[in-house]
Amino acid sequence: MLKLSVMSLSYQRAFREGRMDLWGYLDECRRLDMDAVDLHARQLGSSDPEHLKEVKRRCLRLGFPIACLNVSNNFARPAADMPAQVQLSKDGIDAAATLGAPQVRLFAGVPAQDDDREAAWQRCVAALKECADYGYAQGVHVCLQNHNHGAMTEYGHDVLSLVERAGPHLGHVWDTGQYVGSPGASGASDRRAQEVLYQSLQQTVHLATHVRCKIYRIAGGEEEWLDYPRIFGLLREVHYNGFCSIVYEPRDEQGRSEPRADEVAGVEKAVPFLRRMMPLAR
Repeated sequence: MLKLSVMSLSYQRAFREGRMDLWGYLDECRRLDMDAVDLHARQLGSSDPEHLKEVKRRCLRLGFPIACLNVSNNFARPAADMPAQVQLSKDGIDAAATLGAPQVRLFAGVPAQDDDREAAWQRCVAALKECADYGYAQGVHVCLQNHNHGAMTEYGHDVLSLVERAGPHLGHVWDTGQYVGSPGASGASDRRAQEVLYQSLQQTVHLATHVRCKIYRIAGGEEEWLDYPRIFGLLREVHYNGFCSIVYEPRDEQGRSEPRADEVAGVEKAVPFLRRMMPLAR
């Protein structure tokens, strides 16, 4: 049975402006009748073990498993920066173990424009493997999310290669809107998703242990830029049976970030839309 959550970054402007905090996010998830919560590490507020235990208790009282804990690392940075990036990731893994979250999301990263991309790739593989092996020892599954904006994971074959080379303990967070060809990522020349996006999604769907459902344009009650009937068809083909998490990233008609968008209203529209889609994947 597919289960629906909403990632806390969907409300990042509300967090930034002080209109929502972690406890407000959990209450909003309960109001929306979510099946789980999907937390970003920086929105936890603190990594203190006592605070994390209180988050775990609050989720239990509200009836929420924690589907995923997310860390925003960059394993394509220069070699001198790698120890700090690896430690940031391991801290997230430790927090997930305390929270009882089964998996942690990591990125491959974005190399500097003047950096040797092959050297950055090698650093990325080594760091992903170290963190995935560390997570395995802690009982937490570490998963690589495709996230293109000049990053190391532009196409499906990039994710396949990284998972193979950094395995065997590295999994995959399957992001519906972050390969080349998506209007929400670098590499798309128009506002409708291009065929190359769906090719990458097809290549990697079998690896998914968590799904990120990007929502860009939903004013009319249906996502305009991504073909979700087709996307859920891919999930059905591999019998995916996990969490699908809303990530609301509103865009204007030119594809630019829409800072004036009402995040609460946008997510409210995404919930029934994706609920309608989800039976198609069973």
